Amino acid sequence: MPKDTIKVNLVDNAIQMNVINYYRPLLIFKSEVLDGISLSLTSNAYEDRVASLKMISSVSGDTGKQQIAKSEKNLLKDAAKDYFNENGFRSLDILIYKAIKEVKEYLLVNLHPFVCLINPCEEKHTADIIS
Repeated sequence: MPKDTIKVNLVDNAIQMNVINYYRPLLIFKSEVLDGISLSLTSNAYEDRVASLKMISSVSGDTGKQQIAKSEKNLLKDAAKDYFNENGFRSLDILIYKAIKEVKEYLLVNLHPFVCLINPCEEKHTADIIS
């Protein structure tokens, strides 16, 4: 290596746990009606991005599935809102999947030190969770 050059490492893989904005949390959500996708959301435009999620074309005509998709979109909006209401969080990633294999493949390629699984809680199970 010539003496008049310097070596610079532009990629730092170290995780700085004391700086909350350094990393983006990953929210993982399983859906049977929403099309599997990975979204990067910011605190400014997350509602529009979540509202624009598409249903799987094979179930898009079913009104029951449309209601499920609407409630899942609301759940994702609420989850993103909860994270953005915390101090320091300005962006996050959401992974919507159908099979666990998709999550495994995604996590092998993408580094996320903070992962949260989102699961809708039905009313019949809330008593078990509270007690």
